[in-house]
Amino acid sequence: MSDSRGPGRPKAKAAAASNKPVQVEIKMEQHFTSRIYTSGSTVRGNAVIHCQKDTPFDNIDIVFTGTAATRLDFVQSYTTNAVRTFMKLRMPIPDDDMPSPRICKAGETYTIPFHFVVPHQLTMGACKHASAAPAVQDQHLRMPPTVGYWDGDDQAPDMTHIEYAVRAKVIGARTAPDSPKALFEGKKILKVLPASPEEPPLDITKVDERYCLSKTKTFRKNLLGAKAGDLTATTSQPSAAMLHGDGFGARGTTATVNLEFAPTSSDAAPPKINSVQGKLLSTTFFGSASSDTLPNLGPKTMYTHHQVLTYSATASLFHTRPDKINWVQRPAPMVRRDSGYETAGSPAEMTDEEAEATAAAPRGRNSRRGSKDHTNKKAKSVAPAVRHRATVSLPVEIPISNKRMFLPTFHNCIMSRTYALQLVLSVGPSNTTMTLHVPLQLGVETLYDPETFEELPSFDAAMEQAQREEAEDYLTPRIMQAARPPQMSVLPGYQEATQSVAVA
Repeated sequence: MSDSRGPGRPKAKAAAASNKPVQVEIKMEQHFTSRIYTSGSTVRGNAVIHCQKDTPFDNIDIVFTGTAATRLDFVQSYTTNAVRTFMKLRMPIPDDDMPSPRICKAGETYTIPFHFVVPHQLTMGACKHASAAPAVQDQHLRMPPTVGYWDGDDQAPDMTHIEYAVRAKVIGARTAPDSPKALFEGKKILKVLPASPEEPPLDITKVDERYCLSKTKTFRKNLLGAKAGDLTATTSQPSAAMLHGDGFGARGTTATVNLEFAPTSSDAAPPKINSVQGKLLSTTFFGSASSDTLPNLGPKTMYTHHQVLTYSATASLFHTRPDKINWVQRPAPMVRRDSGYETAGSPAEMTDEEAEATAAAPRGRNSRRGSKDHTNKKAKSVAPAVRHRATVSLPVEIPISNKRMFLPTFHNCIMSRTYALQLVLSVGPSNTTMTLHVPLQLGVETLYDPETFEELPSFDAAMEQAQREEAEDYLTPRIMQAARPPQMSVLPGYQEATQSVAVA
């Protein structure tokens, strides 16, 4: 005995769709379910209109839209929804493709072709709200990827969606002056992974609590022994990991960790780096109002008029044990101290070359006289200490699979996606952990160059070109030349040359 709820609902829905006087269907060319469109890709197909009975209409509208939507549950006493349409490309339809007169006749099928190109940039109207910095609006005017419609897990919550779709609407004629127009619509959802080039690294400060680029810990010779020294692990933002434009693969990057051990005695050796573990932390920020800042920068919790929620996911990247680390011993930077008159500010440090030169210089009997004379303002230095330095390179590969989808880094008005590379170092006999969080950009390779691809220029580019041509016409003198013989195989003489008059 079959369940009446399962098969019953699709049949009822199909019956309701068949009862409509006009059915609109979008048929794409060279399209399949898993196809991914990128910036510069062609979106071509036909809007097929089936008529069950004679239906008059006013207009047929075919648009390529991009819409972002968020939903906030359990934040307030009611659910808050936000919908933003950031892209709308309209296909001009010639009158020859329209039925004449504008009546969909019963039993007839009408096919109207359409042709779109996925843009590389949004128009200025996509982001009109105030921003804390011009860089925020610049990010909001870039194409975001599809969210929530991938075959695999895109590591985003169910409350966030970004939809790209081709929509065809048949706007019916009014049967009475006050009656609403009947609307028949069909749409096709597309997966879009827009081009996202590599950007400069972020300027991380102490205020940016989501990131930690340096960590220092003290180590001992044994569990209850004396202090051996301080180990500092420092890293910086690596180059961007670039996703392929078709979504099936990625080009990895390399993270570098710089180690420096400051021993307390000359016989103290650097601690052993037992292992390094890498994880990729993805964070999705979303809210009901437009954001005027980049949510991944600044403190984790700050007061805003509109609530911003976060959703995080973790993907394991690697767990490696360094075979051999090449420690290089160098003299530490010398600290210059004043003779006693300077009491404020941090002491200046000497470079490695200055430290080596100071260490190699001969010491005389009178070298201690300056340290005892408190009235002498000549700077003196402390004896150089030893520093052990090493570098660990860690290849980073993005684990793309059919079950998990990695979206590029993007910032929309109501939604953002950022990534952080978490590096956990296990050091010493007691496996002391040192954790670093470094920002990592996931970009998308450009398959179609916007400079060579034939598409309409932006408004700013068109205005700049028009102003440039106007300036050239104003500054270039007009040459009024007299008529010359139709054929001239020799250079003009003096008389012919004087017939050209320049007018400024």
